[in-house]
Amino acid sequence: MSIDIRAFATDPAAFQVALIIPSARGTARFGDVMGDFQKERFAGINPALLSISQGSKPEFGRHCWDATKGASKHSDHAVCLLWLLA
Repeated sequence: MSIDIRAFATDPAAFQVALIIPSARGTARFGDVMGDFQKERFAGINPALLSISQGSKPEFGRHCWDATKGASKHSDHAVCLLWLLA
């Protein structure tokens, strides 16, 4: 399966959904195992990621994700950084 990373340049949500991650049942598309709270997280930060990628200041410069231990805060931050790097 070949994916052209340039297809995600203007759509962090598409990148997040298509990302292949390890899961309890082997590799999976992140979109297939993503929790509702993660979808809300990404929906909130994606406009800021787009602004940053275009070299402009985001409307909201700070985002806070409050969650219990093990709720993928660090992993979700990594997904955002991966999109920016890609």
